[in-house]
Formats: sequence, structure tokens, C-alpha cells
Amino acid sequence: MVTAQDIAHHLQLLTSIPVDVDISTSEQIIKYGPANDAVILSCGCIVSAKLAHKLESSPKNTPKCPICYSSNITVLAKCSKLRDLNTYLVKLTDELSNENSISSLQDHQKDTSYIPHKPTKNIDLANTDSTDMRSMFSNINIDSSSCVLPLEKQPASLITHEARSDSANLTFLTAFHEALIEADSSSVDSTVTAKPSPLNAKDSFNVHDFNHSPKNSPSHSPKSLSLISCAGSPHKQRPRHSFSQNTSNLTRMLTTNSQATTKQQYTSKPSINKEFIYSKNFPFFRKNALELLDNWEHLNCQITKNLLIISGTRGFLRVIDINHKGKCIFTYQCNFPIRCLDISPNEDLIALGITGKDKYTQVEQAVIILLKLVPKTSKTPLQICTYPFSLPHRDPIGKLKFSSDSIMLAVSTVLESRFLIINLTHPSRPTLVMKSQRRLDTSLDSEGITDMAFFPDNRLMTICSLSHNSEPIIIDTNIASISGPDGIAKPKLLMKIDEVGSTIHKCCVSPRGDSVAYINRSGNVYIMTAPRMDDNDNRRVVSVFEVSNATRVKEAASLKFDPDGYKLYTLDRKGVLTIADFTAGTVEDHTVTRSKIVS
Repeated sequence: MVTAQDIAHHLQLLTSIPVDVDISTSEQIIKYGPANDAVILSCGCIVSAKLAHKLESSPKNTPKCPICYSSNITVLAKCSKLRDLNTYLVKLTDELSNENSISSLQDHQKDTSYIPHKPTKNIDLANTDSTDMRSMFSNINIDSSSCVLPLEKQPASLITHEARSDSANLTFLTAFHEALIEADSSSVDSTVTAKPSPLNAKDSFNVHDFNHSPKNSPSHSPKSLSLISCAGSPHKQRPRHSFSQNTSNLTRMLTTNSQATTKQQYTSKPSINKEFIYSKNFPFFRKNALELLDNWEHLNCQITKNLLIISGTRGFLRVIDINHKGKCIFTYQCNFPIRCLDISPNEDLIALGITGKDKYTQVEQAVIILLKLVPKTSKTPLQICTYPFSLPHRDPIGKLKFSSDSIMLAVSTVLESRFLIINLTHPSRPTLVMKSQRRLDTSLDSEGITDMAFFPDNRLMTICSLSHNSEPIIIDTNIASISGPDGIAKPKLLMKIDEVGSTIHKCCVSPRGDSVAYINRSGNVYIMTAPRMDDNDNRRVVSVFEVSNATRVKEAASLKFDPDGYKLYTLDRKGVLTIADFTAGTVEDHTVTRSKIVS
């Protein structure tokens, strides 16, 4: 049976060329081996560039080819195909060696016995010393899936550049296993039948690595199975946590900094310093774009189940496959700065908000660029179709938000605090279906509309802002009442949540549609629940917990409910993940705390 190692060895023999010649003796001794600097001589033979230079600088007679012994040889050109093949061979060899090490680790784990046991007491992470935490983590049985795998080796025909890759240097770490799940399996069964209530919540667990610097633009995936916090520079840490609802699966953390000091770390080989750009919209000859990519900074990030998108300075956008060892599958460069972005839950569309300028009139205009992801097949690579369109207002775009079914796109503006809804059933023909009136606020501390969120049926929508006398509101979009293809609906105000104040940064709607979570500038997290969103008499507002404050919306924590609406996840700018479980136990349980009732 022919193995991959046999193929690599045979390929190494086929790519061997003369790399050195011993000319100290009368009889030349030629040394063969793979070389990444292959050149073509005037006689047609292929040798390494180092050997060709050695022959040309020889003090003896005219240089002769070590293969065909032709005289007066010169270097004609580089043998790029053989160089690429040698680069691919080196990466293939590294990958096979890494796979052997991983398989040996898996074999070792199979021989290691692990007997799960029921803990005798609950773990209070808030009062646990860091030394005790490390000892607790060391007792976790590490699954082989949480170990780092070598990066996939790309075809060497693609352009490379020396860079500190923000998507190649990946590290998988195990973290907080028993701390995030119930010790008793009966409590898990009761979660399915219990009715969630924001009044009683399980003690929140904070998972924090104090070596992490403050982050910007934290984000959750739609199903709250992954979360990420974005550092300003790609050379800094960009941790991405992933966790499972299943108690038998470990929680993993993925970071892009090989120098991060964490509890357990697996680093790949130094070959990750070379980054392969898979696909891009800028031509190969634009070397300045590659140089700019070395020094760009991260500004915004969004994460889904399979994809991570990051935008930054110089108009760059990177699409990363988080399930494929962190491979960057597309790099997009826009001619204008990217102000905001969002990705649809079904991962088909990416919306970019920019402020474009007309080439002839120099008039600025708010523009949305839709990037439609066409998955790769066996015959075609990944493709991205671009659909740009302008808004009917010149006010810059402040926020973009997709609906849960990826059909509607909510847009807010900065100066006039307008909010619009665009139907993207046909991305090539976007349709404006709702728009609001302008609301101008010229105060210095005003940030305008800070966040928006659709309810599950797209009929209702909540909008929060940070400006004077502008509390969060819940509106009826009235999209269903549109008559005719050119009809535009006007929203109807259903509820105004005065209890949470007018300094709200983020909001999140429960998948059940009966609760909305808000977080203000001070870091207080509120939950408003009501049987119907137009029932002001029976609504209830409670304060659940408190996270790190944020001076501006870019530093605000990210909120997300789990798919069942039973848990609320919060990730703040300091990297602290806070989880509140509203069905974890009964009121008599000492680990369950009562939320503060606001109204």
C-alpha cells in the first residue's frame, strides 16, 4: 500500500537538482537535493542559483555545466514551476510530520483512562483563586479535537508575502469545561420543561484571561456557539471562543497570537509566517496592496457558525473559515473606508456600509456594498459577486443589521438618526420597504442610533440610541401593509422602554420573541419581558447583572441569547464572558440569585 510519506519521498527524489559541486579535486563531485532557488542555464539544464553563482565566480577556466559539461554557461531565467513545487513539497512534508505527531497524541489519549465523576460541591468562580483555577483546568480530560492542527497547505502557485498573518497563526486551547455546565444531569432535563423567567438567574460565570488586552467590537455567532473579540492590530490577540450546548463537549478558545501566554498552548511550525492569499479582488501586480495588508488594523468583526469576517483600515475585508483551521478564503479591498458591516445568518451575504464619492462631481453618497458568497465546488473556486447600491440620503451609514431569515436589512444613519429597511430577496435588485423620519441631535455626547434588532417574524423591531431623551423603542414595521411594488411603509411606535434610560449601547431580541435585552453605557444589563410587545401594562423590566462599562459604542459589550432563549451571553471589552441561565434551578437553590426588579 502506497502511503502519503512514500509519495512525498518519491516527489523529493524527482525534484532533486544539483545544489553543490566539490571543485577542490580533479574529479567533480555533484551533490543533489531539493532547492527553492532553481534556475535554468543557457544549456537547458536546471541547477540551484547558489551553484550557478559558484560556477560563474570560479577562478578556474570558463564555467561548465555540471550535468552536460557545456562551456560558457549563463543563467537564463528562474524556474518558477520547480520552485513552487519545492515549496509545496516542504509544506506537505511539514503537514505529514504534524499529522504524525497529532496521531501519536491521539493514541496516547486512547490509552489514558478518564473516569468522570460527580463533583461534591459547586464551584464558585468568583471566589476561586487563579492557582486553583489552573489546577482545575489541569484535571480536564483534553479531547483531541481541541488540539491545534497544522494549517492547510495551499498550492504554491498562489502569491505569497511575508506577513504576520492574522488568520494563519492559530492556537486551540481548552478552557472552562465543568464551570459552564450543571453538575447534576437532572438540572439539564429540567431546563427543557421549565419556563424561563428573568427574575431568577443562575450565578453568572466569568471566564477571563488577565493577560488579554482590552478589545473592541466583540461579537457572537447567531446561535451563541462562538464568540470573538477584535483587537486593534492583527499582531495582537484576537481570541475566538467556541462552546457547545452538549455537556460532553469541551469549550475551546482560538487565538491568533503565537506569543499569547495562556493556560495551554499548541503552536505550529515557523512556516506560518508566510501567508497565502487565496482570492482577492485586487490584481496581482498591486504590490502596494500587499504591503498595506501587513500594517492594517482591525476595526469591526462579525462571526457566524462557519465564517469570521474582519474589516479594518485601508478598506480591507477578510473572510476566514473558522472550521477549516482558520484559513482566509477571501481578501477584499474597497476603495473607501468601511464604516460598518454585517453578515447574514445563512452566510450568503455580507453587507458593507461606506461613504463613496462621485468621480466627476466629488459629491459624497452613502453606499451599501453587498458581497454574495458563492461557495466553491469541485470545478470552481470560491467566488464573490458584488452588488453596490446607494441610499436615498447622503447621511453616512452608522449600523447594518440582518434579520434572522436573511431577507431584510436594517440600516441606520449617523447625523439624522434615520432607520431604513431594505428587502434583499433579490440582492441584485434591493427594494426599500420602510423608512423613518429624521431626528437631528447636535449634542456633543450623542452617538445617534447605536443598535437595532429584528424580532423573529420581521414584523417588529427594537431600536436603541445614545442621545438626549431617546429611550429604546419597539416599533411595528408595517411591511405587510405595503400595496404595490413601489410602496414604502411607515413605522408605528408600540412601546417605549423608559426604565432603562437613554444611554443604551446594544440590544438583543430573544428567539422566543417575548424578551429583549439591553446594555447601557455603564455596563448594566436589563431584560424587558412582556406577553405582547404592545402590552405596556404587563411588561416587566429587571436588571440582571453588570459588565464593564464603555465610553463609546465600539467598546460596548456584545449580547446574545441562546437558540432556546434560556441563557444570555455577554462578552465585554475586557474579554470577560458572562453567562446568565434563567432555568438552571429553583428559587431555593443557593446558586440562584434574584434579579433586581426595575419596574
